[in-house]
Amino acid sequence: MASSPELDWQCNKSLVQCLEYLFTSGLACDVTFIVGECRTRISAHRTILVCRSPVFYAMLEGSLAEKGEIIIPDISKKSFSLLLGYLYTDEIQLTVTTVMSVLSAARKYCVDQLVKICEEFLKSNISVENACLLLEQSYMFMEEKLETDCLRFIHDSREKVLQTSGFLELSDACVKSITESDNLAVNESTVYEALIRWSEAESCRQGLQLNDNNRRDVLGDILYTVRFPLMDATYFAREISFRDILTSEEISRIYRIGKNDMFNSHNFNIKRRHKPKPKRGQFDSISRFSRTRRARRYIWNSRSGSDSISFKSSEHVYFHGLLTYGAHEGSEKITIGVYREGGNTVYRGSHEITRSTYCKVVFDDVISVDHGETIDVVIHGGIHATAYGLDGKSRVEYQNALITFSNSTLYPCVCTNTSRGQIPGLLLSL
Repeated sequence: MASSPELDWQCNKSLVQCLEYLFTSGLACDVTFIVGECRTRISAHRTILVCRSPVFYAMLEGSLAEKGEIIIPDISKKSFSLLLGYLYTDEIQLTVTTVMSVLSAARKYCVDQLVKICEEFLKSNISVENACLLLEQSYMFMEEKLETDCLRFIHDSREKVLQTSGFLELSDACVKSITESDNLAVNESTVYEALIRWSEAESCRQGLQLNDNNRRDVLGDILYTVRFPLMDATYFAREISFRDILTSEEISRIYRIGKNDMFNSHNFNIKRRHKPKPKRGQFDSISRFSRTRRARRYIWNSRSGSDSISFKSSEHVYFHGLLTYGAHEGSEKITIGVYREGGNTVYRGSHEITRSTYCKVVFDDVISVDHGETIDVVIHGGIHATAYGLDGKSRVEYQNALITFSNSTLYPCVCTNTSRGQIPGLLLSL
């Protein structure tokens, strides 16, 4: 039943304001919908609907027009009200929790402009916090494009999304779509730990006790999306081999795969996941000194003829370049070499530095560094710098990686080491 109209609802109002009042007040409505599972009554105006949607035109004025109250069982009251409000005003306030159902309704009633608005909202509002929610909704409403966009975002964000509460609330189908992908470039231990957390949440939802047998049961085939044969052997032995997540036969098989790549892998995937491509120019500076001191006579004297340091990372990283202290003469050319274990040359190039306090030396090529791999960085011939570092840190945290520095054994140097000297930092990305 319409409420009593305000006396001045038409005065000094725009067309949109008057139409909005007609809708929200229920004044002069001539069609009623029974909406959603709760069968909520929502009234509207035929003229507005038929001129905004070809589907509403067919429902209300076409040869097969429905008579009396119209039942809309598959759309919630909230979403249907938002749809009608847009038809009256060309305005809508979308949220992450409502956009998918509104998009589905807009598609159903061929409101093309609202479809575009919803798609743009989704494109610009996917985040670490809501990516899993949107993935679940895209799966529910069969929005394949959004599903692809969500999965791409999750793969790019990697372990950040796997650690959210939203991941724990996903359906098993959506969990599997994430963890089975070759594009999920994380350590297998990260995938395993995320699935264990999800299995515990799912066990609670099903009222099951938290034990390994139930974790295994709720995971089902999703467990095989963890590429156990590629997992760090020490981690596997310490965290998995003595649990009941895998059977003794499966554990034995994984050990045998590790020793012989030709051994039948059975259900276990032994294909390595794709590593994300690094983006040139997008990196972080990792500093290894706590203090900087001006060199005596403003010149760093490298008695060894070179400056060098070694590092390794607990996670796969990309090595973009290094930091140096500024040149004494205002500019100086230096030669930088980067070497893997055994002395294999990864990079060697000439670069010019200025007199700035710190100079960023960016390599011509981005270097991929596997976790646990030792890399030697050498400034051949040393550097005539105005400063040097003190109180060096042997370990520096970088996001979820631990960078460990050590003295170079390939190119040992007296002046530069883990505690003092040159090469104050690295340019890295994950």
